[in-house]
Amino acid sequence: MKPLSLRRSDGLVVGLDVGTTRVRTLIARPFTDGWVALGHSTVEMRGGMKKATVIDLDIVKEAITESVRSAARQAGVTVDSVWVGVTGSHIKSEIVSVSLDLSPNGSVIMTDHLQELSDLAKAKATFSDDRSILHVLPLGFSLDSVTGVRRPVGLTARRLGSNVHVVTVFSPFLRNLERAVHEAHLNVAGMVLQPLCAGLAVLSESERSLGCVLIDVGGGTTDVAVFHDGGLVYSFALPVGGAFVTKDLAIGLRTSLQDAERLKVRWGCAKTVLAGSDPVEVSDLGSGRSRTVPRGAIASIIQARMSEIFEMVRQRLKKEQQIPSVLISAVLTGGGALLEGTVALSEEILEMPCRLGTPFLPPGAPKELRSPFYATVVGLVLHGIQFAGEFDRQPAKPGVFSRIWRKIRSLLGT
Repeated sequence: MKPLSLRRSDGLVVGLDVGTTRVRTLIARPFTDGWVALGHSTVEMRGGMKKATVIDLDIVKEAITESVRSAARQAGVTVDSVWVGVTGSHIKSEIVSVSLDLSPNGSVIMTDHLQELSDLAKAKATFSDDRSILHVLPLGFSLDSVTGVRRPVGLTARRLGSNVHVVTVFSPFLRNLERAVHEAHLNVAGMVLQPLCAGLAVLSESERSLGCVLIDVGGGTTDVAVFHDGGLVYSFALPVGGAFVTKDLAIGLRTSLQDAERLKVRWGCAKTVLAGSDPVEVSDLGSGRSRTVPRGAIASIIQARMSEIFEMVRQRLKKEQQIPSVLISAVLTGGGALLEGTVALSEEILEMPCRLGTPFLPPGAPKELRSPFYATVVGLVLHGIQFAGEFDRQPAKPGVFSRIWRKIRSLLGT
């Protein structure tokens, strides 16, 4: 198989979202003040992942290869480096407090001081030898007695402190995902927490500041991220998602998984009261004979599983001490959020206003990207634009992308 290649001077950023049921790729070209989508693709994952974990390397490798090649053909470019999303119930979050004593007369804070804080946070975090640090995210800084400082570099203080969000992952799972990417003849530019990316793509500055829960209902997992005071303060993943809804329908309606998925997409509803009693054709498992069931029967199965997911989210939010006590709203994204009635059901269970989250995109972006399906991969591109290194960016019209660029910098605290 001929490797795909990317010359660094091409100035491309590629996001790769390897999900339990699908692989999505987005290729973008960054400009001075934003970015343009060049190519994208979605490829079905046929059994290579389970609950966001690689279980068949060959299947995952082939799905990644197909997705990246398809997006590259559409963009008319070649690719060898991708930003990869990471999730799974093995993700752990911890907030640690660290500080540095500087000169008694005060010292100008340099980037080296921030690196020292980061190193202190890594050393203070509690995790076992089989785990790796994925992110070290400062949640604001304190200068002497002043808290809530966002950008301390260049300021003067005697003492510099920070609360730092440390995200760790189970090392073997991370290495398996990285190996699958390498087997597809691709380099890993970086690995990024998926709900961090989704939040980057769909949340407003006010939502991140006032306190918001992002709930990304994927195929094999439901990723949850809590944002407060402009940053990501906690995250976790539940080992249940939209694929479980499909399986519930297959069992409850005695039909195939393929027909259950069709029923979910075409007729699915997360609230029975909204579904009505219109007859829906179902194929019997084995015989293939058709019969009809009321749409409400489909909705009752879906509602039971979706209610369980949101109840699990609610209980976890109440349990964790590190999560702010006041959260203003929730934003739902991912394919599972598209089911009719899902937002209304989540509002009932979470007892807060909820909305559907779609990615903020630059003008002229393909309309299919304006879907919760693409939240993570759009966020990977935004993250890559910030951190991928030096690019040969071309100038864009002044102000066209300024809101998006401010959004990136605000979320990442830069």
